Amino acid sequence: MEDSQTFSRHEYAQRDFWNNRFNEYKSAFDWYVGWAEMRNMILRNFPAESIANVLMVGCGNSKLSEAMAKNQYLVTNIDISNVVLEQMAEKTKQEYGLMDATRCCFRDGSFDLLVDKGTYDALACETGSEMPFKLVSEMGRVASKGIVIVTHGKPGNRSGAFKEALEQYGEWEEIFEQCELSFQSQFINIVRSSFPGESLAAVVKTPEKLAQCLKEIAAYKDNKEVSGKSLRQTHCWVYIYKRITSN
Repeated sequence: MEDSQTFSRHEYAQRDFWNNRFNEYKSAFDWYVGWAEMRNMILRNFPAESIANVLMVGCGNSKLSEAMAKNQYLVTNIDISNVVLEQMAEKTKQEYGLMDATRCCFRDGSFDLLVDKGTYDALACETGSEMPFKLVSEMGRVASKGIVIVTHGKPGNRSGAFKEALEQYGEWEEIFEQCELSFQSQFINIVRSSFPGESLAAVVKTPEKLAQCLKEIAAYKDNKEVSGKSLRQTHCWVYIYKRITSN
């Protein structure tokens, strides 16, 4: 399965695209996975008692920050979309800042842990762009203890790029795990490929189309195999980087 099958929209790297999207779709949405799918990996590698603060990169309207806060993490959120930041500030009591994650205004090592879920992939949609490299490099500069990056990219496509971007900011232990996509993400993948050009809302309101999508997911859940061409991706990858410090 080629990456381009899932992400080929260069608009994903543009501020205006996200402002328009968040104006149109105001409900919470988590790319790939949510806290339920990531919980064990986060707690195992970065327990809350060892992490003073967390920076959520490209927070969007995800519920991940809120879930981490309920698990005793102190989270600060940044995004390039002023629209979503205004919306989220009205919903939660967390801290939000308008910022380009490739050029943060934070000092070196300002946050113990940085988390990105989908921002790298969004920037990578701009062919030939240096922004993905700059994002990971900046995360390495700002993180004092560790980094979590959730992406659809397999290790063969991502690991080397991540290591190269981080090497100027010290040594890092790398851990990566495959993670099954949430039901929401799998459903959207099916809708996009089965009914191109149609909105999610339109498909959900059409009983026959909704039934087709649900049948596709059910078949995968039962057999753990892709039963048709429409379910393009069933897993993502979680990359964890722990800063290696000398004693």
